[in-house]
Amino acid sequence: MKCIVITKKQLMLLLSFVVGVMVVIAGSVNIFADNNRLLPIYCVETDKKQVAISFDAAWGNTKKVQNIITPAFQT
Repeated sequence: MKCIVITKKQLMLLLSFVVGVMVVIAGSVNIFADNNRLLPIYCVETDKKQVAISFDAAWGNTKKVQNIITPAFQT
């Protein structure tokens, strides 16, 4: 019967190689992934003097934001 002896140095080299391959694969998958998600527009060049206000209400109470916005559009 044959036994395989693996030293700590060999084990660390093997683990480093496996982690390196996983990082390369994960990075290339993210680069070549189809990103069809919608992203917010942060800046638009224009000649008009105008201001845009946005509210990040993903984690809070949206009723307060609606109370701020709704009167502004009821002109």
